[in-house]
Order: sequence, then structure tokens, then C-alpha cells
Amino acid sequence: MALASAARFGIGDDELLALIHFLAETWSNWHRDGRPLIAEAYKAVLEKAIILTRHTEGMSFAQLRERIGKIGGWFKPIFDLIWPDWAEEEKERVRLTLKGATRSSKLNTIAVTDSDIEAFVNFLAAGGLEAFFWRLKSFEDHALRGNEFAREGMRSDIQGMAIAVEHVTVSLGGTETQLYEKFKQLWRNPDVLQILKRGDVAPLARKADLANDWSSLKTRIKALANEPSGQIAADLVMAHRIRGGVHTSLPEDDHFELEALFIGLMRAALLTFIETQSNLPEAKHPA
Repeated sequence: MALASAARFGIGDDELLALIHFLAETWSNWHRDGRPLIAEAYKAVLEKAIILTRHTEGMSFAQLRERIGKIGGWFKPIFDLIWPDWAEEEKERVRLTLKGATRSSKLNTIAVTDSDIEAFVNFLAAGGLEAFFWRLKSFEDHALRGNEFAREGMRSDIQGMAIAVEHVTVSLGGTETQLYEKFKQLWRNPDVLQILKRGDVAPLARKADLANDWSSLKTRIKALANEPSGQIAADLVMAHRIRGGVHTSLPEDDHFELEALFIGLMRAALLTFIETQSNLPEAKHPA
């Protein structure tokens, strides 16, 4: 939707950067004048402008920070003033969410430690994958509003997170064209891999017309969780299903189901990261 809107109105890199510069400078003026409520309002709009720019132009937050630079006579990049603890705040948001997302007893085939989560969060921050952080923040902002417009925002955030998950798999070494094939390429756990390769499971991820009966499709995917390592496989299957459907509206209206879908995407990315790290050659693990 963001790409289509930007193309329709002829909005490109220069226009988006000019908008961000204007919003940041206006924030600076109101902040300097001691008007925090007005400054905060411009900051909220600026956040959305940054998300739009990152999505349409493929820039990382760090790249935008450098492009915008210093504004308003300050001695450091303006983003460092507006979000002085941005990186740590967003890392902590992801840490806490993932800790809650991995408490399920159905994940007992993989022991997720605090160290695993910390390594994953640092991997995201170091690899230019800040979209993972932004999507979680945006999803939480929408989830707290509780109206139809907010639910549409949640659906968009879920689809955006599915794209972020695919970016994670690429950074982990996935080279196949489709996300489902990247999962099969990266996972070596025999129980998970066997489920992904089954003839009755792959269509749940791939066959487009199954989404016409969304309730039935969800039930069939959730049923995988009753098998050994099935919860992991269910997350991976749903991740591909959502990623493959980003050009259509996500057929889900229930607020709690939307939250579960988003958490499942985050969990799929984390567990794939843990799986790939456990499969690294011993030479890559210095004593």
C-alpha cells in the first residue's frame, strides 16, 4: 500500500527526505521553545514518515539518521535528540515480547534462553534489520487503539513483519526465492523439516485459494501444534502464508487472532535464527 501510494502521487526519495527534515526541524523549534506537547505531536508524525521512507526507499534507520544529520544548531544528529535511547528502548521491547512468545510448552523441543534472545536482538540491530523493531512498535500502537482503523493498521503491520521475517532469513543465508523454501533450506531439525516437506502441509502455506476459507485454514495450521515440533512448523507455515498474501488484504478481523499472528511471525524469525546458529560449523565457534 505504501509503495502504491508513493508511486501514485509521485513521491520519491527527495520528497520524503524533505518531509522528514521539515518535521525534525519543527520538532526542534518547539522543543527549544519549551512546548513538549506540540513537539511530541510532530515526533509522532515524524515516526510515521520514517517508517514510510524506510519501507518505500529501503533505508535503515541508521542510514536515515546520517542523511538527515544535524538540524537546528544542535551538536549531534537530530535523531539522537529526538530518540536518545531509541535503540535500547526498541531492543527491550523486542526482548520482552519474545520472552513471552517462547513460554509455550509446545516449544519444549527447543530451549530458548535469554542469551538466545539477546543474540537475536543484537543480530537485528547490527544487520540493518531495524524494520523488525519498527513493526513491533507500530503494531503495539495500533493494538492499543481498538477500532476498525487500528485493526487495519494491525493487519498491515503483520504483513510488513512477514516481509521483515524474510529479510531475516536472507541475512541468515537463505538464498531460495520463496520464504517457505528458505525455511526448508535453513532448518535442519528433522521433526520440523519432515513436517514442512509433507504433502498435506505445504499446500497450507502455498495454495492461495485455501485462504478463501480462512477459518478452516487457521484450524488446520493450528492443528500442527499437536505434533512434536509442530508449533514451530505451524509458525513457519503461517509466516509463508502471510508473506505470500501481502498483495491482498489479510482476512482476519479478530483482535486477539491478529496479535497471535504477529507474535507467531516474531517467534518464527527467532527460532530460525537459533536453528541456524546451532548448525554453524564448529570452526565458527571459537573456544
